[in-house]
Amino acid sequence: MPSIGARAATGESIYAKIRRKYAAARFNNRFVNGVMASPPTVTDSLTQPGTGLTNIFYFTPSGGTQAPVGTFRFRGGTPVWNNFANHGLFFPETHAGPSLTTCLAVSTIVEFMTDSPTFWLRNDTGGGGLKIIADGQYHSALKIVHSGSNIYWLIDFTSVGGRKMRRIGIDVEGGILGIHSIGFSPVDTLLAVSNSDILSGGLAGDSFSTGAGSAFQGDAFCKVLGAALDADIQSCGVGGTGYVNNGGGTQPTAAQHISDLLNPSWTSFSHYQYQPYEIFQPNEFYCLNHGYNDVGGPDPTGALSIPQMQNCVAQIRAVSASAPIFVFGLQAQWFAKPLTTGIIYETALLNAVTALGDANTIPVPMLTDPVGAALWGTGNSGAPTGNGNSDIYRDGTNGVHPTSAGHTELGFAEADRLVKAIAGKA
Repeated sequence: MPSIGARAATGESIYAKIRRKYAAARFNNRFVNGVMASPPTVTDSLTQPGTGLTNIFYFTPSGGTQAPVGTFRFRGGTPVWNNFANHGLFFPETHAGPSLTTCLAVSTIVEFMTDSPTFWLRNDTGGGGLKIIADGQYHSALKIVHSGSNIYWLIDFTSVGGRKMRRIGIDVEGGILGIHSIGFSPVDTLLAVSNSDILSGGLAGDSFSTGAGSAFQGDAFCKVLGAALDADIQSCGVGGTGYVNNGGGTQPTAAQHISDLLNPSWTSFSHYQYQPYEIFQPNEFYCLNHGYNDVGGPDPTGALSIPQMQNCVAQIRAVSASAPIFVFGLQAQWFAKPLTTGIIYETALLNAVTALGDANTIPVPMLTDPVGAALWGTGNSGAPTGNGNSDIYRDGTNGVHPTSAGHTELGFAEADRLVKAIAGKA
């Protein structure tokens, strides 16, 4: 069985690949398909549930039988590479990368194929939540969380189709910190999801890229973007930062922590889930999603952000001479400033991208796109102002971050505009 890093050699250009996968996935993914009409029964318990589910695979270095390399596919998340036995790729709650920055986690989807009518999951610690995905649909609109000290979930399809082959995904929040183990019956078939057509990308951003404001970490716009492109997107976000904004002096700027996205040799982490890997899959494209905290703070015109954006691009180019770099405009109108301020900033930033003269560093308009801004207005769901869709799409808790619906709107907007930006590429 090939490793996760295996890839079919088709001779297809990266731009053709992005367009092909977008065409297949944009309107056929878990954010579009809705929840299952007949979901499995999910039962929370303290002790190992079910009968005869003794074929157990572990996802921790200290566990028992390790999951076979390549059987369980980990999609997205915020990875940390460390050289335990058989090698390991970790998806932590937080990590300190080469820049010694604490990057926030994004949910990770663990995928596999099975005909099992019943299996169990065990978490390595409590907190957070998860959703079950079967054949491209969530089991519920709401995440499931443990009650009290419970650590197991029993997933039971017996009354809703029973034994048949399904593509299962476990969408795990960073607060849960991964899966300790999964238990099946010895008669169950367990297969790997095909990994010969992976599209992998890296994304650097702020708190938006961690799902801040959403009801479920898996609703983060970068997860929606990944679903629309059928891509595994690894996200490194530091809240309150931008090209210039350093979080009030306590955090690094984008250029100071872009190495966290480029270098997988991270060794400092809090908690993790474990997957044996043979090859760390390099990113095929990169997304820069900064500027929101800059236009709202130290750089309303973009003049200070431009050299920092250029620095980020240069660091990526030192790793890859030709991988597409998508420099996005502002993801949303700053809540306390007029839309025109954001348009001035975005226009200056994206003009500077074009001026680089790099055919593979591509500006992606957001506020200035002809179809209009993805998220605009000064209101939020708790204090509507009637001057934009932010009355629905901005969280009323702090008036800054998108709601779950806002993240969905933003993620699809980024996918649509990314593909539009490469329309002329071979």
